[in-house]
Amino acid sequence: PPVISGSTAQALLECHYCHFDAFLGNDPHPPLLEGVDRIRHIPTIAVQGALDYICPVRTAWDLHVAWPAAEVRVVGGAGHSMYDSAITHELLVATDYFRLLGPNWELAPLPPAN
Repeated sequence: PPVISGSTAQALLECHYCHFDAFLGNDPHPPLLEGVDRIRHIPTIAVQGALDYICPVRTAWDLHVAWPAAEVRVVGGAGHSMYDSAITHELLVATDYFRLLGPNWELAPLPPAN
């Protein structure tokens, strides 16, 4: 495969996402919320920027209402970018948690929010 820069990869990902209507189409009830029963058994930590105007906090709240076991961590002062240092921190905390669980991920409680 060709080698591309990180910024080119990010642009291609965003174009793909937009081309497919964020994988939601024009449906007023997004498929993730309607199909949450298929993934409800997977421990989840959603990291959400409090100042994210692309995916507002309301979307994370709607996910939590449909899937109460999914933990939502709202990061104050952060927006949409995973490159925001506070968002990156929470993503690394969540990733490390699941990495340490290994194959026993379904047995452990979620870690406390920082």
